[in-house]
Order: sequence, then structure tokens, then C-alpha cells
Amino acid sequence: MKHLFIPILVFFVISCKSMQAQKIEQGITGTVRWYEGNMMPGPDTKTNEGQAVEREIHIYELVTMQAAHREGELYKDVPSKLVTTIMTDRSGNFSVSLPPGRYSLFTKEEDGLFANTFDGEGNINPVTVKEGKVTEVKININYKAYY
Repeated sequence: MKHLFIPILVFFVISCKSMQAQKIEQGITGTVRWYEGNMMPGPDTKTNEGQAVEREIHIYELVTMQAAHREGELYKDVPSKLVTTIMTDRSGNFSVSLPPGRYSLFTKEEDGLFANTFDGEGNINPVTVKEGKVTEVKININYKAYY
């Protein structure tokens, strides 16, 4: 019986932590999906919804394309303060509490960091967190897809 207690306790602690992470009152929540291969629409092709993936998300203070060092599709250096990192769950979902501010989100890939969304001011994957609000985002990792 003693040997079962610890694994059960660990399971409940992890479950509670997971539930708490999803119930944030201020910050960012979202999903991450992976796209690969031919994404060209056609009469005999189905819409590709991507695949939910586990990824480590790096959240930096807002950074511009001009400041970050990019090689091909991936960033090798992000000269901004790393605020936090968080893992998605198996379904690609994540939630993180953050103070109000503007942030840049990247996914950690094998050879660097990925982001593919920009605003009119050259900011990389910009997300704004407002006081008492949760901002929802969708991150599509598509550097191995072609259109």
C-alpha cells in the first residue's frame, strides 16, 4: 500500500497543477499545431487542420525582426529578455499567467526558434496582455509545409 501512495500523490499533484495552469485570470492561452508537406488546395484534397503537438514555448519581451538573428526559417538569437518558457500539453494547449505587456512568442524547434507572424511594425509574433484579460493565440508551425 505504501508503494502505491507516492505514485498516486504525484498523479494528483500533476493533475492539479495542470488544471491550475488552464484557469488563469490574466495572461496568454492558446494552441500549437504542426503543418508539414503539401498544403495546396485542390479538388481532391482535404483541408489540413494540422496536428496538435507538444512544444516548448519561449516568451520574450517584444522583439523586432531587425533585432533578431534568423537563419532560414528559424531564429538563432533573440536579443530580448526571456520572460518564461512553458510546455504545451499533448493536445497542443497551453496557458501562462503574465503581467500586462507586449510579448513575442516562439516555439523551440530542433535547430532554433520558430515564429511566423509579424505586425506592421516588424514585431515578431506579437501578443498583448491587458490587465485582467486572457489573450488567446493560435501558433501554426509550418516551416516544413509548402503552399
